Amino acid sequence: MEILFPRNISCIFCNMPISQDNDLSICKNCFKQLKYLGEICIRCGRFGKGSSLCTQCASETYHFDQVYAVLEYNDFMHSSIYGYKYGHKGFLAEYFGEIIKRFIQKNALTYDYITGVPISKKRNAQRGYNQSYLMGELIDKEKFIELFYRKKETRFLSKLTKVQRMIELKDAFSLNESAIETLIKERYGSKNEASNEMENKNEKGKIKILIIDDILTTGSTASEMAKLLKNHVADIHISLITLCNARK
Repeated sequence: MEILFPRNISCIFCNMPISQDNDLSICKNCFKQLKYLGEICIRCGRFGKGSSLCTQCASETYHFDQVYAVLEYNDFMHSSIYGYKYGHKGFLAEYFGEIIKRFIQKNALTYDYITGVPISKKRNAQRGYNQSYLMGELIDKEKFIELFYRKKETRFLSKLTKVQRMIELKDAFSLNESAIETLIKERYGSKNEASNEMENKNEKGKIKILIIDDILTTGSTASEMAKLLKNHVADIHISLITLCNARK
């Protein structure tokens, strides 16, 4: 495990020596580059809105129920995440996952299952791993479940408009039926029992799903996934949590 995820040797970002007591393996100078977020709109993720709906998202549609993000997406995090996704720095998953995990604990967020955003087989082969799956498993391996498949190879979304993203993401995902059956069976028992129980559930009784991802840009990807899941499973509450927030 130490070979895959080296700890307390040097800073994971700049290789400067660090204390053996530094559990995140980040030096003070690099830690200062981690800009923790204040309030964001929990519906769309835009900055400075707190728990109230911001005026910009009042007319927008999101199929997830809440959104959270931990850090600002600044130049430092852009470089770090780029290395994580494209520079074969899979070991960063442990530290990024730990940052998200501490946020979840601090804010007392509850969930029944954690899932991630699937990537295509081609991109998985190129990277050697799925970056959101790695973080999700390290946050809570026992509750991590792969609920989705990527049906089609999509263009890189970072430079597309929100409308272009929605078009690109249409029919991009499918459900992992065996995982869905496992989810329902573990929560309700048999399918018949599930149907009966799910007819009259209140918010507290819903299955709580937490989607993990690296960057929040428009929320289009998670919204498309949430829409698909809610169309097939009743009484489900879906939250999105990302390491960074690039929402404008």
